[in-house]
Amino acid sequence: MSTHAPPARNRSVKRIAKVGRQRWKAEVGYHRQGKVENTFFRYKSMIGDRLRSRDPDAQNTEVILGCNILNRMFECGPSRLAAETCFGSCRLALN
Repeated sequence: MSTHAPPARNRSVKRIAKVGRQRWKAEVGYHRQGKVENTFFRYKSMIGDRLRSRDPDAQNTEVILGCNILNRMFECGPSRLAAETCFGSCRLALN
């Protein structure tokens, strides 16, 4: 087994030392996977985790409508999530 670090890791370590960890993460898209997973979580939370239509064309329309709804909500700006502890559920409260 080799004790040498892989060249890609060496480049990453050198770049982090030069520009800092936060800038390096932005440069390489470090949080891209987390953002994608969060997007699917939001979609499933708001729209549901399954398609209701049986026809493929209707399913496509259903997904497009769901994405448009989330995009419209995103354009309206951030909202504050307020938990209703007595019922154990959450609701969106606009700022």
